[in-house]
Amino acid sequence: MASTPDMSTVAGQAYAYAATVTNLARTAVITRQASAILVAEVATPTLTPAEVEAVVGVTRARLQGSIDDVMAVFPTHRAYPVAEALRTAALAVQELGRAVIHRHPPLISTTLTSAGSLHLIAHRLYGDWTRAAELARLNPGIRNPNFLAAGQTILRYAK
Repeated sequence: MASTPDMSTVAGQAYAYAATVTNLARTAVITRQASAILVAEVATPTLTPAEVEAVVGVTRARLQGSIDDVMAVFPTHRAYPVAEALRTAALAVQELGRAVIHRHPPLISTTLTSAGSLHLIAHRLYGDWTRAAELARLNPGIRNPNFLAAGQTILRYAK
């Protein structure tokens, strides 16, 4: 929570409880959305591994904040089951993120030896020009996919 309520008054306790429950509801929505994104990534990859790590990291940070809030506001016998459920959700999001990242070969950095378009580079690297979209997704900083200069470094899957 942003500020610590005065827990010595009934109004302060009510405010703290309401704020914590609201935060828990928002955290549940964020966790469901992150899980949906990661499940969709298993079927059709659209994010880079760094973006998957960001989704997992932000979600886990939100879950940890909710755990801290619950432990600070509720009595231990009420806080513990909620905190355990949040820890379980955090672990599930982490494992889902790991599964998404490990679904693909590792990323490697490659310095181009000759100029060309993404389609030509994909053909040179993989023998398959249709993987140009994959290279574009892994290298969002490419300004002109029709011309990559010799000496330019790109990310690609090892296989």
